Amino acid sequence: MENVQYLEELMEHCKSHHLPFQYQNLTWSPHMKDSSDMIDINGQGLVVFRTSISKDERTALLATATCLLYTPDKEHFGIVPLEAMCLGVPVVAVNSGGPTETVINQQTGFLCDSDAISFSTAMFRLVQEDDLLQKMRIAAKKHIEDNFINKA
Repeated sequence: MENVQYLEELMEHCKSHHLPFQYQNLTWSPHMKDSSDMIDINGQGLVVFRTSISKDERTALLATATCLLYTPDKEHFGIVPLEAMCLGVPVVAVNSGGPTETVINQQTGFLCDSDAISFSTAMFRLVQEDDLLQKMRIAAKKHIEDNFINKA
C-alpha cells in the first residue's frame, strides 16, 4: 500500500512538472487512481515507472544507469548502493546513515544534503564530466571488490 501511494505521488509530480511518463508492468489495485488519468506519450515517456521487475531486469537496468540516486535520509546500512557500486555505478546519496559507511564522497559517488539542488548538482556533474564519471565507475567497483566481497 505504501509503495502504491508513493508511485501515485511520483506520477503526480511528473504531471505537475509537465514531464511525460509511462508505466510498465503496473498491476492495478483498488488504491490506484483511474489509469486514464495517467499520461502515456505513445510509449515514449521521459520518465519510466517499472513495477514488479525481475532480478535480471533490475540488474540490466542498473548496469546501464549513469548513477544511482539513493534518497532515504538516515537510512540504515542499505544494500542498494552496494549493488550499484558492484556494477560500477556511482551513487548519489543523502549524507546520512548507511551511505556514509559505503559511499566515498567524490570518489565512488556523492554524499549530498537532502535537497534537490545538492542532488541535481551532483547529477549534472556526472552527466557533464565524462572523465569524472569514468573514474567514479572504476573506483566504485574497486571499492566494493576491496571492502565488501569475501575472497575466501
